[in-house]
Amino acid sequence: LYVKLQDEEPLYKFLSEHIPGAAAVADAARKGGLYGQDGLSGPLDMSYALRAILATGRHFRSAIKLYMGFGMRQQAVELALKVDPSLARELAQDSVEIDERKRLWLMIAKNAASEGVNTGEVDVVSRVVS
Repeated sequence: LYVKLQDEEPLYKFLSEHIPGAAAVADAARKGGLYGQDGLSGPLDMSYALRAILATGRHFRSAIKLYMGFGMRQQAVELALKVDPSLARELAQDSVEIDERKRLWLMIAKNAASEGVNTGEVDVVSRVVS
């Protein structure tokens, strides 16, 4: 029902209360499963929620939150680049794995470079860092 609202705040608040943090997801994945015995299952069908949110074409912060709940940081950063590049930088910075962090920052740099070429900006490095 929250998906149908124009305001994203109630949906984002609900998801924040019911989706485990990235650290909990990583711990559960290492222990052998995200749902079930590790206690990460809850009153929310995250797959359905993500499909419903993406089908609306809005509430992208909530979709990013769900991607992070699934441990899908790359998809979260890809979506964040389209919506809020500063959020994409935060997600990349929070990555624990070195290879993943490099890959995410490379994705952010490529995005900034392509936008810089399209707008005629020369200083792409400052766009990535800022």
